[in-house]
Order: sequence, then C-alpha cells, then structure tokens
Amino acid sequence: MYPNLIIRFGSTFCFSTFLRGNLFISYTVNMGIVCKVKFEDWRSIIEEKVEVNEAQIKMMEEYYSSVDFDFSIAFFYEEQMIGVMGITLREDTKYSEVLSFGVLQEFKTHKGKMICVLMNEARSRGAETITFHASDIPEKDIQKELGLSELTKDVMMVKEV
Repeated sequence: MYPNLIIRFGSTFCFSTFLRGNLFISYTVNMGIVCKVKFEDWRSIIEEKVEVNEAQIKMMEEYYSSVDFDFSIAFFYEEQMIGVMGITLREDTKYSEVLSFGVLQEFKTHKGKMICVLMNEARSRGAETITFHASDIPEKDIQKELGLSELTKDVMMVKEV
C-alpha cells in the first residue's frame, strides 16, 4: 500500500542542473499541445520495473491518453531519455499533481534532483502544492530530503464492467 505524498512549497532548495559523473544530464520542458506525455517514452522506462504487468500498462495507456497534461519534463543523459514526468496544474487552486512518472533504474540515484527540477518548473508556473504517488518515490531519504509528507494511503483498484 503506497500513500500519496504532498509538498507545500516553502524553503526547499532544489538544483535545476546537475551532473552524473562528469557528464551533464539535460532536460526539456514541453507545454501546450506538445506536452502530451508520449506513452511509448513512459512505457520504455517503466517496463524496467519487473512488478509492472501488461494489464497495468494497458490501463495506464488508456488513462494517459485521456489526461490533458499542463507540462511534461523529459530527462536525457547524452541522447538517451532516462526519465519522463507528466504534470497537471490547476491555476485556480495552485494545486499540481504528477500523474506520469518514470526514471530508468540505473539513474534512480539522481531521482531526487530530477524531482527538484520538476518542483521548480511547477513553482515557476504558479503551483503552491504538488502531489506525487508514493509508489513513484518509495525512497524515504528522498521523501525526507524534499520535505514530502503523507496525505493518504490509497490503493488503486480496477474492475472491468
């Protein structure tokens, strides 16, 4: 059972650029019509996780095709995509939610820094609160470092009717 995590922006400082060894990890932010998270990009990253089955992949493909992401971020090491995140933002409530999240396993040591980039981008667009699914950030050290706190302990269930 994974809770949702929430952060309210305050004094947390995040780096927007970072290195892996001696090489730069770059990122791009897409907005508007081009920000639709490319499902195949997300799938290629998330399939490295052995606990993801085909039924989950199919459900997420249907779900992501129905979401209007406000912006997305793709992370690259050299020319290889190593992470992708899709974010929604309600301007009226300043509430943001990370709905699509994937980082290649070999780059998970940089996940916290990638999340900092995401938080800075959300803040620059007016977000004051951002939520994540704890299953995307199970590392307690990252949760603590970023000031994330539990909001709920929900589990997604599904039944075809």
